[in-house]
Amino acid sequence: MSRFREYQSFFTICVLVLILIVAVAVVSAFWPKYEERFFELGLLGEGKKAEDYYPSNDPNIGNDTSVRWYIYVHNHMGSAQNVLIRAKLLNSTLQGPDTSERRPSERGAFFEFPLALTTDETLLLPFFWRISEVIPRGDSIVITRLVVNNASLDLNKMNLNISAVSGYSFRMVFELWVYNEVSGDFEFSWKSKQESYCAWSQMWFKVKVDVAVTSVTPSPTEVTIGEPVTITVVVKNNGSVAETFNVTAYYNTTEIATQTVTNLAAGANKTLTFTWDTTGVAVGNYTIKAVAILAGDINTANNEKIDGQVNTILPE
Repeated sequence: MSRFREYQSFFTICVLVLILIVAVAVVSAFWPKYEERFFELGLLGEGKKAEDYYPSNDPNIGNDTSVRWYIYVHNHMGSAQNVLIRAKLLNSTLQGPDTSERRPSERGAFFEFPLALTTDETLLLPFFWRISEVIPRGDSIVITRLVVNNASLDLNKMNLNISAVSGYSFRMVFELWVYNEVSGDFEFSWKSKQESYCAWSQMWFKVKVDVAVTSVTPSPTEVTIGEPVTITVVVKNNGSVAETFNVTAYYNTTEIATQTVTNLAAGANKTLTFTWDTTGVAVGNYTIKAVAILAGDINTANNEKIDGQVNTILPE
């Protein structure tokens, strides 16, 4: 009898467990499921990966340097959605989007992608761009024209030209705007579990500022003390905008003279001529060099050129 009761208790427990399992399965089948709803927005480089955003991985952009990006967007809202991707050009001082406040940048968009996304759809949008015109303005540089996906954009006419100082830092900002059927407009946010969210991405770059001394040639290379030496210096603007800068010639570490190069166009060369009066110089060999100085230059390694020696001798 005792053994029967043990089996009976065990059987009862098994039946209850089975009933519980069946009940959980039934409830799970009919209970409303909730899955978090969200969008994803990101930026990929030329190889459609999170790398190689700039040619040679150099974020210093020259005039007409082609940059190839892909905008990544994914719809996980559980239904088809209409969205806008808005591209904006900012510097380091303009207010960017605020995630905590779900507030977009007040800057206007220079380019937009209207999209109709199906459920769980992922898109890669080509965003190929280059700077086609920049101008100097005092200590600042101003981007006035862009080419995006073969479309030429006049930022002046759009009232969206932008300047930057202190290293010429700019950023491309991409914002995701979602169509709200209630308001009948696009908004910089969406709701999930009664919480508001937003999505945006950005990438920093600088406009290339780079001048170089490409050659230094003294003539003659041997002189009697008191005779002049002509030093020919060639400089080049490797940057994106016309530049004004100083060039100084030296014998050893002693300054010969300084000249100012004014508004040298991007990509242009200029030849300067210095005259070294050797009166009072001691007999010996002297190294000749030239140095170009420009604030914000991204490549100071090519600002100095040492090339050639001059031998000074006593009069016969």
